[in-house]
Amino acid sequence: MLTSNFESLKKTLSAHFDPKQIAIGDDVVLLNDIAFPNVPQQTSIQLDMAIFGLCLDGNLQMMIDNNIVNLHRNSYVVVLPRQVIEIKSPYTLQKGIFICISRQKYTEVMLRLREMLPFVLYIKSHPCAELAEKDVVWLKGYHGRIFEEMRDSDNMFREQTYKSLLMAMLYKVCNIYGRDAFHKNEVHTRQDDIFIKYMDLVTNNFREHREVSWYAERLCITPKYLTTVVKHVSGKSANEWIWNNVISEAKLELRTTHKPIQQIAEDLNFSSQSFFGKYFRQYTGMSPQAFRKDKA
Repeated sequence: MLTSNFESLKKTLSAHFDPKQIAIGDDVVLLNDIAFPNVPQQTSIQLDMAIFGLCLDGNLQMMIDNNIVNLHRNSYVVVLPRQVIEIKSPYTLQKGIFICISRQKYTEVMLRLREMLPFVLYIKSHPCAELAEKDVVWLKGYHGRIFEEMRDSDNMFREQTYKSLLMAMLYKVCNIYGRDAFHKNEVHTRQDDIFIKYMDLVTNNFREHREVSWYAERLCITPKYLTTVVKHVSGKSANEWIWNNVISEAKLELRTTHKPIQQIAEDLNFSSQSFFGKYFRQYTGMSPQAFRKDKA
């Protein structure tokens, strides 16, 4: 099985596609009116990113994990990080618009917008949606606006602008899939409910509590069962979600405040600035000081 990561995607697009059809940011790539990559049938690829795509012309059958997806005009598809795709039919998808988001940025968004989690769980098992014409027009319009903002080098708030537009688009996509779930009378499983409650607990308590056992006790289940459920539902371990919250909060503090790093370490309940720095470097590849300077 092949693996496709975000950085290699950016390099491939820059080398092989018309610059007028792509917009590349640090964590987001937009492809405008572009053909679906010609991937040989039966090739399995695990994606280390999230992909949101609208088919404008043509047909394509693919597997996303264990779900058969048939793409055609006005169908929308979402592939989440670590899902596996496999092309099943001959390549006939001629035109589409796509948004690719790095796994790190996708996780950051989900941590901030936990109200999206129930919809994301539905999307994971129902990756394709048939769109009404009004939704197609709306999404094409928003895609075009994001594309323009990403390429507007004269806008001093370019990154903030296009990322705000992207957030609005993600809410729209969740609403579309939410309507689909309602019409299908989709019911969350007990495991889904446990995961949602776990994420809510983590979001509100990660600064003080980083032991899976603490969360398991409040959910009245064993740590082993909680770990199994979280891994099954999300593809990440229970510990990963806790530490993703910690790192996301640390990045936010470093980027948006002038707090001394020692203060940030204390606020996040690290025993020392040194331990905080070591941990931050382990997850990001750079020191807190270097991250703050790079994002200034």
